[in-house]
Amino acid sequence: MNFPSIAKTATLALAIFAATPVTAEQAPKPLAPQPDAAALKPGLAVKYYATFVRHIDELKAYMSGKKGKSGEPIPSLDYNVGEDPMLTSELHQGLGAHITGLIHLKEPGTYTFVAMTNDGYELNIGNTFILADPDVHPDQQSDIAKVEIIQPGWYSTEMFYFQRKGTSTLELYWRPPWEGPDAGFSIVPPEFFAHMPGGT
Repeated sequence: MNFPSIAKTATLALAIFAATPVTAEQAPKPLAPQPDAAALKPGLAVKYYATFVRHIDELKAYMSGKKGKSGEPIPSLDYNVGEDPMLTSELHQGLGAHITGLIHLKEPGTYTFVAMTNDGYELNIGNTFILADPDVHPDQQSDIAKVEIIQPGWYSTEMFYFQRKGTSTLELYWRPPWEGPDAGFSIVPPEFFAHMPGGT
C-alpha cells in the first residue's frame, strides 16, 4: 500500500516490511559538544548538482571534487511535487542533492524511520547508515529502520538524493518513542531539523 497523497500530518498506513534494526554498537552518536541554540538556523542545508545519474553511488562519484550550488534551506523532507521544481531548486529533472544538518532526537527510546522517494536516496544519522533506496524508481516506500537512541540531543543528518526524469518525491516519516509502538507514521516536523551556517 502506498502512502496517501493527502493529509500528510495524519497517521499513515504502511506496507508491511521487516524493520531493519540498528544495533547498540551501530547506534548513531550525538554531536559532542551539543550546539548552542543561538547558532542553529531552521531547516537543512543543501547543495545541488545538475546530473542525470541512475544510482546514489554514481551521484557520490559525480559530487567528488565538485562544489555544488548552495540552495535555500529545506524546511523539512516533505516533497511530492509531480513535475514541478524539486526541493528548493529550480530544476525539474536531472537533480542531485546533498542535504546536511541536524535532527533533534529529544528523548531516548526507539525511533522508527521510513521514506517515500522517487528516485534514489540514502539517509545517515549520527554518522550511521539508516536507510537507502539507491536506484531509479517510481514513488515507493523504503524498508523500515528502527534506531535505538540512548542519549537524546542533536544528531548530524546527511541525505543524498537524486531525481532523474519525470515526477519527484522525497518524504521522510518517523514514529518517535513518545508516540508509542502502535502509533502510525508521520512526516518528521520542521522543528526537529536545523543547520549551522558554515558548519553541520
